[in-house]
Amino acid sequence: AEMLGQLGMVQRARANWLRDHGVPAAVLESFNPAIRYSTRNRDRALAGAGLRCPPQASYVAPLWDYWLRNLDPALELDARLRRALAGAIVLITGASSGVGEAMAKQCAAAGARVVLVARREAELRRVVAEIREAGGAAAYYAADLSELQECDRVAERTRVEHGPVDVLINNAARSIRRPATESLERFHDYERVMQLNFFAAVRLIRAVLPDMRGRGRGHVINILTSGLALPAPRFSAYTASKAALGQLTDTLASELLDEGVEFTGVYLPWVRTPMMDASGKYKRTRAMTPEAAAAWALESVVKRPRRVMDGDTRRRYVLNTLAPVAMTRLMNSLLRVYADDEDAHPEFAADRALLKRFVPGRPM
Repeated sequence: AEMLGQLGMVQRARANWLRDHGVPAAVLESFNPAIRYSTRNRDRALAGAGLRCPPQASYVAPLWDYWLRNLDPALELDARLRRALAGAIVLITGASSGVGEAMAKQCAAAGARVVLVARREAELRRVVAEIREAGGAAAYYAADLSELQECDRVAERTRVEHGPVDVLINNAARSIRRPATESLERFHDYERVMQLNFFAAVRLIRAVLPDMRGRGRGHVINILTSGLALPAPRFSAYTASKAALGQLTDTLASELLDEGVEFTGVYLPWVRTPMMDASGKYKRTRAMTPEAAAAWALESVVKRPRRVMDGDTRRRYVLNTLAPVAMTRLMNSLLRVYADDEDAHPEFAADRALLKRFVPGRPM
């Protein structure tokens, strides 16, 4: 172990682990010491007083409960978020509604100066006004980020008018719900989605990266989708674009880790936004609120994880990795069970009735 500890890769991995967890290097020296405790002095001091130390099992649970309610570092998450974002320049795309709007408000409440970007200027003005009324600092740029020149313009104006970007959140996205077979004559379905969901994010990362590298710090948060965990029928264009962005996130993280620039992919599950069509087919589908999704995503500003995903998404990743054929067959069957035309595929009528009874909404 001592010999391996001399290797540069091992030393770097150890230093990164310690930094990620806020552990001083000196703590490593106290790992696994051979320690034994004696109660002889205590027993002698208490002899004849009618006092004795209770069995450990009788107080461990209350002690742990007290720690959870009073000392758990997670309780300080809001305070840590304020420390992390105080005075920071945070550029958020797709910030005129939904998760982007909620993230902008929460970042501003934590003390950041937020720059909002979206196409709808009226909505941007509303969000900025609400942030300022609450005492926050905010500005906006109306732009269609599917035009790459607009990405460059937004990044340059942000740098000139507000300063270098500390946190870039690529949240803007377009989703098309359509089977791939129905897009055979609609190649623009894929072009439009890739243009906004992937190329716009790449262009903005390209614009802010030189300043981040020059200062030795910066954080890029890319909003992805839990749909990447399984083959997602009807969303081939959307999940393909998010898969590309997810791979880019992982690759850039591995290239820039030792330069102080960090990358996080947030794998959001269903969120009740207009893009979800929450008032239509998916009205009863279980989904997060935009505010809850934003708070969940922004934990990464404090913890700087590589990936943010819930337990369901992790389990689906594992299942799809271990049994890809079985999961593909399952998704193919669900595509027919949840057909848009409920009279189609009568062989799945019983399945459809059973799932409607016990599973609220639609999973696809």
